[in-house]
Amino acid sequence: MLHPVQIISRIIYVLALARLMGVFFEKKRTHLVVIILSYVFYFSTAFLVVLIYNVHVNFLIASFIGIVLIVLCYESSNVKKVIAVLCTFSFAMIIDLISRSMHRVQFDAVFEANISGALGVFRALIVGILPLILASLFRLFKNVRKRDIPFPMLRIYVLFFSISFPFYLVMFFLIIYVPSFVLFMSTFMLLTLNSLAYYLHHILSAAYDSKVELALQSQEKKYYFSQSQLMQESVERMRAFKHDIKTHLATLQDYSTKGKPEEISAYLDALQDGIKDSETYSETGNIAFDSIINYKLRNAEDDNIKLDLKVAVPPDLRVEAVDIVTILGNLLDNALEALAKVSDDKVLKLDIGYSKGGLFIKVANTFNGKVKYVNDKNEEEQQIATQKDGDGHGYGLRNVRQSVEKYDGFVKISHTEDVFSVGVHLYADDVNSSTHAAPVEV
Repeated sequence: MLHPVQIISRIIYVLALARLMGVFFEKKRTHLVVIILSYVFYFSTAFLVVLIYNVHVNFLIASFIGIVLIVLCYESSNVKKVIAVLCTFSFAMIIDLISRSMHRVQFDAVFEANISGALGVFRALIVGILPLILASLFRLFKNVRKRDIPFPMLRIYVLFFSISFPFYLVMFFLIIYVPSFVLFMSTFMLLTLNSLAYYLHHILSAAYDSKVELALQSQEKKYYFSQSQLMQESVERMRAFKHDIKTHLATLQDYSTKGKPEEISAYLDALQDGIKDSETYSETGNIAFDSIINYKLRNAEDDNIKLDLKVAVPPDLRVEAVDIVTILGNLLDNALEALAKVSDDKVLKLDIGYSKGGLFIKVANTFNGKVKYVNDKNEEEQQIATQKDGDGHGYGLRNVRQSVEKYDGFVKISHTEDVFSVGVHLYADDVNSSTHAAPVEV
């Protein structure tokens, strides 16, 4: 008959497993009831069967299947899920070794007989409380769930698992022949390696974030420098135009006196072309939006791209410049790369508006009709990569989503046979709380 403390300790362990999932994942992808059922399945198979029938071999299969089902309930890339399964299963193996090794500890026969009940309770609680403590400590490595670093971390976890799993199998089947001291030391080493894998993931994620931030800051500086050049050129042209205005008027008056309307028309056209060259695509006063738009679209006319721009944002928004660079920069890059593959009818529509704390961005462009889906999310949020080939596809939109989610926003992607659209809605207060444009339909 099962002791109540044994059941309680296993329930605590399942809670520890739930906290361990929080190390890797930020969002759930299924209904809460389904997630609860997956944990119930893990509890009933990985522990109750072992406790009732005392068949520890079943623990391996049942534990692995249960962990896989639990991981599938969370939202992330396939690589991140594989890492989570490997690491969590290794964690379960270590806890199982700790549990079994504790039963190897021998005390004086009289002493153990007197405290057998308390000793059993202590052993059972350790099996539940220790994993909960470890999982809580692992949650301090917050960078693990921030980003995917597939290839370096996948190699590290596979290497760790390839070492720990064979070692666990040896201990599992030969545990009665292994001295207690060796068993404890070996389990401690496995636990250290497991913790080290989390720590390396945390450090690499932090380094990757720093690298991305530096790259975005470099882009931001480039956009700002380009915008300052545009503003300076505009000022210089206006100064030159004002300086020569008397000459222009005198020339036009001379053509008018001599009755030369064709010359007047040609001269005015030349003046208009000069003024047109000094115009910029965005002049909202918001340096971040203006600089990115003007820089990205500087060659649009040369590339025969028809622009339809509606940009109305306040000069100051509570959105970090790095996130504006990530969101707007990636959306325009993707649109321009798609337009480069279109031979004719190149159209790019950009709508940006702000209303009542909501910032709306919509980028729509014609494209060649080829859409590639990256099916590592649910149907509504599956990643779409149309512009980039190879290993880099999909990361632009993924980075956009991550920046948008910081402001409790969302990304909506749609397409027809020849038009691809990405809409972004995020919440960003205006610093001055003034009246702005109507919202753009996302």
